[in-house]
Amino acid sequence: MAALGVLIFTGLLAPGIVLIVGGVLGVRRSRDVMKRLLSWIAIVLGVAIEIVLVIDLATHRAPWNVLGVVAAVGLALAAFIFWVMVLADCLMNETREGNERLVWALVIVFTSVVGAGLYYGLRRPKRVAELTA
Repeated sequence: MAALGVLIFTGLLAPGIVLIVGGVLGVRRSRDVMKRLLSWIAIVLGVAIEIVLVIDLATHRAPWNVLGVVAAVGLALAAFIFWVMVLADCLMNETREGNERLVWALVIVFTSVVGAGLYYGLRRPKRVAELTA
């Protein structure tokens, strides 16, 4: 039974450590404001998971009850901040020629995080390349 407890503890501890380490690497390696902000959110979420885990285990409660809530709130917060940052990037930096700014802004607003991900992955690199060329 003790081996099962160690396995469960390790399984709950690992995601927080991965978030913290990934966030620190993201902050140190990236110069992009959005990537750095999301990296900081990953660090804060990882620390929150570890704190909840330690407090719940110290009080002999089941940590998985609270960890789900912490993870859901953290993911929702990260998604909302990403959405706002991408929308602001589109509105401030997209070219004024044609209707591209309006179309991308509408895509981002009406499709939420999916549209923001599409813009960030498809259009933004092209726009950055056009501006630097």
